Amino acid sequence: MKNALNVKNVCSVFEASFSYGLPDLTDACLKYMDRHAKTLLHSREILRLTAAALREVLVRDSLCASEIDVFDVVREWVLHNNDRDAVPLLSGAVRWSLLSHEDLVNRVRSSNLLPSDDILDILATKMREGNALSHLHRGLFEPEVNVATPEMNATVVRGEMSGSLLDGDATNYGQDHGYTRHVIPDKHDADKSACIQVKLGSPCIINHIRMLLWDRDLRSYSYYVELSNDEVHWTKVVDYSHFACRSWQEIYFAQCTVQHIRVVGTRNTANRSFHLVKLEAKFSKNVPEFKSGDKYLGFVVPKENVASLAKFASVVEGVSRSRHALINGSLDYDWDNGYCCHQIGSGAIVVQLNQPYFLSSLRLLLWDVDDRTYTYVIHTSANNRDWRLIVDTRDSQRQSWQTHQFNQQVVSFIKLTGTSNSANEVFHVVHLEAPCQVPLVSGAGSALPVEREADVVPPNDLAAPDVLIDVEFHDDEPPHLAMAIGPNPGAVIVAGLNNNRVIHQGPAMDVDEDRNRQQQRRIRPRLGPPSRAH
Repeated sequence: MKNALNVKNVCSVFEASFSYGLPDLTDACLKYMDRHAKTLLHSREILRLTAAALREVLVRDSLCASEIDVFDVVREWVLHNNDRDAVPLLSGAVRWSLLSHEDLVNRVRSSNLLPSDDILDILATKMREGNALSHLHRGLFEPEVNVATPEMNATVVRGEMSGSLLDGDATNYGQDHGYTRHVIPDKHDADKSACIQVKLGSPCIINHIRMLLWDRDLRSYSYYVELSNDEVHWTKVVDYSHFACRSWQEIYFAQCTVQHIRVVGTRNTANRSFHLVKLEAKFSKNVPEFKSGDKYLGFVVPKENVASLAKFASVVEGVSRSRHALINGSLDYDWDNGYCCHQIGSGAIVVQLNQPYFLSSLRLLLWDVDDRTYTYVIHTSANNRDWRLIVDTRDSQRQSWQTHQFNQQVVSFIKLTGTSNSANEVFHVVHLEAPCQVPLVSGAGSALPVEREADVVPPNDLAAPDVLIDVEFHDDEPPHLAMAIGPNPGAVIVAGLNNNRVIHQGPAMDVDEDRNRQQQRRIRPRLGPPSRAH
């Protein structure tokens, strides 16, 4: 029966299922009516429904129809059935405040469905509340379906190079293709209206926008997003104008009916263009907690780990054999693999989150294959310029797993700075997560029980984990392998987001891979000056 529904029979099927209490068939009919509302509301079949059944159809947010069409159906039904007793029931399904002033004064007033005093009250409400009525609009409701696609008749109406923004391909993009852009105006530009704007095929009920910022290097962007149903009244749902963002963006807001999405870039750390690779819009059933105040509009308060590759975080400063070993979720580590580090007294380990979040906890795993201890400090920042100290362990030696709680704050960057290592001059961290993914204990800076015992006890003549591969991070190219260092460092080049270097001189070393004792590597001196590998 569900597959046989059409405009001619859906009303009679719905009337029967509604009367006899068949919820599955009733829901199927209502969803069909939602998708074909424009045709159905102008058909004679809908006038044959009972008043109660008609109200069930018209009262729905997801009935994708204009309010004047809903009013016309109520008026026609009352005339066709000569039943003014049903007016109070049916008039409650019309969203009177969404009708234009002209329609209220002319068509509604002449229909005698509402008293003149009620019409005056509606006009006063419209004047008083204005755009606050936007939440009343009806729209297409397709949970978990991206409605910003060509198949759903969505189009890009503003922005340069717009051909690929809605095509669903999130992998094929580069320096000169695969994105839509607009110029970011400066204070001297007269035109401040540059943006990227998408028009959906019809008004849609959404609460989630997902966007991919161009991320082939380490640049960051700032932006804000506005929504509208009529291109006149715009509502800002997120404002990251003064925060660093990169890669995929997850934007959540209270559900509303939208036909226009406007993204305005305000900053690019590399140049004056804002580059947007992909944009998706949908209604999501699972929505995280987010802030709704003016100052931090749309900021998410996550429960899952956002300092991870899965959430598009990035290690922007630090030394590792694998650039993202710290945040790839793997706990497979040994003497010279599976951790990130920096030379104590020089540089730090810095992780950039994909967007700003409200955080109040984090957890890290210090390298713990032997019994060495560390001390360290942790800072957070929202802009990579102003840093706030949230953890200071310089008066307490730490080992293995550590968890820290702090006052909730906006975080875009997390900086780990080692201050001591009881074995050598390098600070090693295996894993970082934020927020903490295990039950928290009371008190900030408390240590969780050790969750991993050392599975290999190294011989005394092995230096570990002093075999480091330096990774130099550039803004416009992939990281380069630099050189290995040993117990007596040769040259350590710690390079970060600013490409600054701190070099420690000493006898050069080579990695001897001929000898393999318990799958560990040894170090031997190398004659000649140090060289950089590219």
